[in-house]
Amino acid sequence: QRKLVKQCDEEIKKMFNTEIKELTITQGQILTKLINREVGRTTYDIVKETKGGFAAFSYQLIARVVGHNLKSTYSVTEDRDIESIIVNSGYYQ
Repeated sequence: QRKLVKQCDEEIKKMFNTEIKELTITQGQILTKLINREVGRTTYDIVKETKGGFAAFSYQLIARVVGHNLKSTYSVTEDRDIESIIVNSGYYQ
């Protein structure tokens, strides 16, 4: 399982590394909210399951320094601007 996770991690890095590194802090926050909306799990939980508790803790620590929380969840009422954009884009009804 670890070998498979590492292989998938490398493939994802090759595909998205440049785009992810160029995200602003706000764009990163929106991305974590959208991940939670689609998957139903927080980014912290996903990192913890795939990379381990120490990595999740480390990423959470860095996120907190820049004013974000990887444990934040998506709420249709709180994130109504994001929801409005998603609905108006035509991807979801």
